[in-house]
Amino acid sequence: LTEPQARAAIDEASRRLGLIGRVQRQLYAPDGAQLDLATFLGQLAHDVIGTSGRQGISVRIAGDTGVKLPPQAAIPTALIVAEVVANAIEHGLAGRDSGEVGIEVRRDGQRLH
Repeated sequence: LTEPQARAAIDEASRRLGLIGRVQRQLYAPDGAQLDLATFLGQLAHDVIGTSGRQGISVRIAGDTGVKLPPQAAIPTALIVAEVVANAIEHGLAGRDSGEVGIEVRRDGQRLH
């Protein structure tokens, strides 16, 4: 493609497809094991930041350790968190050269936050 806008759109689509593939590989556990939520969300956030093409943005994961994510909750959780991180980059960090996206994991009874 020679049109810069068309090339940018194709590059963006390619980055997003790559992200989907990386998330799918993370979610696949042959033994059906639960995922460590903080580790999963940290990798997901790093992947979304990388997909955005923005340099200078970091991610900070804090909160409770050892929280496990059941396999049936992994896909909806990944979709929600990926969208929130992408929106934070696009809107919350718009016009900035650097910034940090923070994610906090908390267990409250049986609910995960």
